[in-house]
Amino acid sequence: MYNPILRGWWHYYGFFYKSKMTVVFNQLNRMLIKWSKKKYKRFHRSKTQASKWLTKVARQKRELFIHWQIGIFPAAE
Repeated sequence: MYNPILRGWWHYYGFFYKSKMTVVFNQLNRMLIKWSKKKYKRFHRSKTQASKWLTKVARQKRELFIHWQIGIFPAAE
C-alpha cells in the first residue's frame, strides 16, 4: 500500500535530495519499530528486540519497501 508512494518520493525528491530522503526513510523505520512493538506482545517492552527483528525481516524481504531495497535498514538501538 505504501511502497508506490515511497517509490514516487524516492524518484522525485531523491534525485536531488538523497540526504533528506534518508532522514525520511529512517523516520519510517522508527515508525515501523513502534508499530511492531504494538502489534507483537514479545516486543512490547524492548525496542532493541523489535529493531533487531525488523532488521532481520528487512534483510530477508527487501522487496517490501523501497528504502530497504536501496539499503536503508532499521538501526539496532
